[in-house]
Amino acid sequence: MAIDPKSLFSSLAAGDLLMVPITLPQSKQSLTVFSAVLRVGDEGELYLGRLSEHHPDARPESCNPYRWSDDKGALVDAEGDVPRWYTVNIQLERRGALKVAQTYSTVPRIGEFRHPYNDGEFKRFLEKDPRHAILEGIAVNGEAGSPAIQLSLALDVMGVPHDKEQAIGLGYFIERLAAQRTIRALLISGGETVLSPETGASDANKK
Repeated sequence: MAIDPKSLFSSLAAGDLLMVPITLPQSKQSLTVFSAVLRVGDEGELYLGRLSEHHPDARPESCNPYRWSDDKGALVDAEGDVPRWYTVNIQLERRGALKVAQTYSTVPRIGEFRHPYNDGEFKRFLEKDPRHAILEGIAVNGEAGSPAIQLSLALDVMGVPHDKEQAIGLGYFIERLAAQRTIRALLISGGETVLSPETGASDANKK
């Protein structure tokens, strides 16, 4: 017997796999996409991976967390809206995305940031710390090099020691971060219209 949607979404655990039928807006092609349950919050909120055509993705959905709404009788996102991909025909494979959820669980989250600071402390740095002018120069000086090199130079200015391997790792990180921000900016300005390894299928039904 098929499980009803409320029971399905209320029983999910990290590592479960959702199989979502969608119709592409332009070609009208029907296909099934996948979303991993990356984690479940203390109040039952769901953190889902991006919908992907070929395999579950460890990158989180931009509208996380999701939760079941009795008022709307449907799944809703962080803004309280029913996602366009939602359907009562979503299928579940228990523990079908365990490796994806385990990968996600190793990534630090904002609560693990060890050096929180407030706006006043940030403002004091800008106004009084002489290193601010040097960092500003690195950021805007075209001769400073790629973002990866700029980061390494900034760490030197701040007195943060790092060796070549660490510089390579940090360089990879900053290049990926810059690429992801560019992709997000393009999606915000133009909308997602196709499935791709970068964008996933989370907004495949948007007009």
